[in-house]
Amino acid sequence: MDMLRQIALTAIAPELEKIGIVVQQNIPDSIKDVCNQIQNDLEYQANNVQDIQDLTVLRQYLYTVSFFISLLLKASPERSSWWAESLIYECYSLCKISERDIIIVHSQDTNLEDFSVYPNATFTFGLNYSSQHNTPVKPLDIFFIPAEVKFDISCMALIGHEVGHIYWQIHQNVLDEKVKEAFQKIPLPQDRGEQWELQHKPQQVALHIEEYLCDQVGRYLLGPAFDFALLKLFLFLPSSGSSRTHPPQENRILRSKDIIKCYVDSPSNNCYQLMNKMSQLIDAIYDKLHDFKSELKSSRYDEIAEKAAKEIYQASNLIIEKRLSPEKFEQIWRMVKPELDGFRPPFETVTINKPEYINPTDAIIAATLYYHGEAYLTSNVFYLNSSKPESEKRRILFEKLSEHLRYAISLHRFVKFAQHQEEDFETLKQSNSLWNWRGGKQDTDKLIVTPTIDPNNQYGQSTVDLRLGCSFLVNVPSRYTHIDPASKDNHLSAYYQEIHIPVGQEFILHPHQFVLATILEYICLPNDHYALVLGRSTWGRLGLNIATATTVQSGYKGCLTLELRNLGESPLPLTVGTRIAQLCLISVASPAQQGYVGKYIGPIKAEIPKIYSDPDWVIIKHFVNG
Repeated sequence: MDMLRQIALTAIAPELEKIGIVVQQNIPDSIKDVCNQIQNDLEYQANNVQDIQDLTVLRQYLYTVSFFISLLLKASPERSSWWAESLIYECYSLCKISERDIIIVHSQDTNLEDFSVYPNATFTFGLNYSSQHNTPVKPLDIFFIPAEVKFDISCMALIGHEVGHIYWQIHQNVLDEKVKEAFQKIPLPQDRGEQWELQHKPQQVALHIEEYLCDQVGRYLLGPAFDFALLKLFLFLPSSGSSRTHPPQENRILRSKDIIKCYVDSPSNNCYQLMNKMSQLIDAIYDKLHDFKSELKSSRYDEIAEKAAKEIYQASNLIIEKRLSPEKFEQIWRMVKPELDGFRPPFETVTINKPEYINPTDAIIAATLYYHGEAYLTSNVFYLNSSKPESEKRRILFEKLSEHLRYAISLHRFVKFAQHQEEDFETLKQSNSLWNWRGGKQDTDKLIVTPTIDPNNQYGQSTVDLRLGCSFLVNVPSRYTHIDPASKDNHLSAYYQEIHIPVGQEFILHPHQFVLATILEYICLPNDHYALVLGRSTWGRLGLNIATATTVQSGYKGCLTLELRNLGESPLPLTVGTRIAQLCLISVASPAQQGYVGKYIGPIKAEIPKIYSDPDWVIIKHFVNG
């Protein structure tokens, strides 16, 4: 018996070790409760093993626990999921889904087929414990998001399909009833083989119906951005026929191709030409794929699934036409396009009046139209002013639009909360503060600090307060013997560890520690002013020294990187979102004609130094060689 217990304790040891790591992560308290109760269960079962049967039961339980804990270990809240969680919560709100806990597993693989979700995961794995914090236990949804979504504007919209699985899991009884009703109408075949097949088809048809319905939820949430992303996915990963879990891709491709042409059906609508451009782009790719040009041969079960999905969705409250009418498209485009043109994250409309908050789903729709409809060709300030080669400009623009979009989405809950607070904007406009510089005739005349959080306390007559952002680069000196600033391949990124701290949480800066941080706000300086970044005296008296590189060139756009050092003798907690620095504007003798041209283009997080790109090295190298 001692031998059996020893085997049991040895078997659970790796899981106990993993649980210890998981509970130290930034995960909801209710999930930590589950982990702690799993640990208690494992220890109790291991210590009470009496025979081989007990050991077998423990092994079976360990299999489920190991898979669940491995999912939690793969979650990456510090880096990859800081925007996806916010988008999912916004989608939940639009679908009227009560708030649930979310864990994001951001895959390192580039495979869009990895998109998946485990709805109510603790219940699915039989680990539905009660909370120990006297709070209601929320369902836990675990989302798998492939790595490339992080770098693609439209592919972000595929998250809408996964949210659909949550929505229809909640309404599972509707699906079950519809499948049962559909199969009762099918006459019993004479052939016994067909009879056997018919008995096993309802489950497959139910899965196909759910996939069709999840596509509809994706369209409801993200409109043409979703259909464009779905087409990109299927055209990149072409296959024919259906599988046990998914209906034929051909059916879904043709459905999306037809729908994307119908979102905006009036040539007078501003989005009409953009949608046409996207549609032509898809058609050009589609025509080259001979696999999809043959006639579709759907089985009667495919037809049952499509018909049932259509009937179920028509009876739901998620009506696309009401949410994404032509008038709604016009409103979205009017709000978002100026922000994209101005090369800044679409948090809000920039105005000296009260800003209009931009929803994440609206921002994704507009950004997809903006880039893939090529609206940027005539109006984007970076694209028009950059002297870089055409292909390089397009690459940078696509990369930065994606970064700006993710940054705006990541902060949307904080910004939305802040903008719901009452602000007297009429008094603010009469205060002769720098807030009024937002009202310039064109972007080159404006001082833009976005998002708007607390303008009455943030804007002065000569300075604007800046908040501490979420991104930190912590020095790791033991990885290399030294830093070679002249080498582009000097492993600078490996010399720093990137840390993401959500708004409201603390970063502890230890005595004499040096870190790179960022401001929360994205700033756009006018072409006729440069700026100085100065630390607030309140923090200076606590020993914090910031912004050793204080000058910001005229026309600059982006989040500033700050150099922070704790000169005191005690650890200093820095709360993300608090005002930490001041921006002071100074006029220049000769205004820039085309805005800022420099090494750091539209950054939204702390960036490593790019001193290797300075022209000084070329001069010195030629001098030494000569």
